[in-house]
Parts: sequence; C-alpha cells; structure tokens
Amino acid sequence: MGYHLAIGGFELDVGILEVIGGIFGLTVLVFWIRALTSRREVRCNLPFGTLIVLGSGGHTMEMMTIVKSLNRKLYSPRTYVIAESDTLSFQKVQEYEQGREDCHIDYVHRVREVGQDWVTTLLWSMPIALFQCHDIMKYNKPALILCNGPGICVPICLMAKLYQYLFRCKCTIVYIESVCRVTSLSFTGKILQYCVDHFVVQWREVQRRNGFLFFGRLS
Repeated sequence: MGYHLAIGGFELDVGILEVIGGIFGLTVLVFWIRALTSRREVRCNLPFGTLIVLGSGGHTMEMMTIVKSLNRKLYSPRTYVIAESDTLSFQKVQEYEQGREDCHIDYVHRVREVGQDWVTTLLWSMPIALFQCHDIMKYNKPALILCNGPGICVPICLMAKLYQYLFRCKCTIVYIESVCRVTSLSFTGKILQYCVDHFVVQWREVQRRNGFLFFGRLS
C-alpha cells in the first residue's frame, strides 16, 4: 500500500512506512523545538511530588492499591494522569482523595482505543498524547513517576526521559509490571524497559528471565 504524491511538478510514489516515518520524525522535531523554547526554569524541585499514571480496569485497581500504601505527607503533591474517556479511574481517585488540596487530575488522549489500527495510533493519537504529556511535565515537575502498564504510560515516560536529558530533570521513573504478568512482560513493559529508571516485577519467574527488580506481590 502506498501514496501517489505530486509536489511542484514532481511525482512520487511513497510507501506507508515512509509516510509514518516522516510524520513521526516531524512530530519529534516540532516537539524538540517547543521544549527548547519553553521556559528554561523547568526543574523538578518538588522533592516528593508524585505523578501517578492510571490505566483502566485492572491497571487502575492495582495502582490504587500501591498508592494507598504510600505516605500521604511524603508523596505530595500527587498528580493523577488518566485517559480522557476513563471514568473508572476518575471515580477511584475521587473516592480515595476525597477532595484533598494536595492532589489533582490531568487528562491525556488515549493512545490506542480497543481495535484502533496502528497507523492512526502512530500518526494521530500518540502525537496528541506527547504534546499533552509535555504540558504535564512542564507544570507539575514531578520528582517521581509511578506507572504499571496502560498505554498512556508510554508518552508519559518518553516525555519524562526527554526532560531528564534536556533539563537535567531529577525525576525518577518507576515502572511496576502488572501482577497478571506471571511469566513474560506486557507489550508496554517491553517498550519501556529501556527508558525507565527502575523496572519492578511481581513474580519471581519474570525476574529470573529478565533480571529486573523483584519485591514480591505489591498489588
């Protein structure tokens, strides 16, 4: 499958991979310029400001179990990041935080809906999510990011890693693999294992195969 383009009198036959690669490269370039020209005082100067990424369904339930074990005073302020259409996560945060002033919710465009094809995921959903995550990192300046596998972990962690390089941002990224991953990594885990600071698994078999941190069952 490809596209037939006519530009300035020249005719080109462009394959789908070239289109995806070109648009992705342009997105990265635009974001890079935007990040470099944003306010240079971006620093993660909140010692324990925590950004918590919630997925939906089981991911949310697991993460909220972990969050409830955290010291409220130590991990504050807390920013919850959820997908725009995720009503379950919103309800769980409201039930737990009960209107406390040291927490709030930020929303990110869902990276991939159920059944969504990968072309529109890469060309539309991911760039939108990346720009939203840029604003989240810019204004919240978290010292710690906790995530456990939903798709929106990917743009958040990629953006946090970029901030570490661009601004020497002292933000620690912790990925906790879902408890349902007994013998192998999730698709999100396979992507993020290369860019997070600490990768935690909850089953000994996964730890033996991959050599990640193991603390037993956390959720």
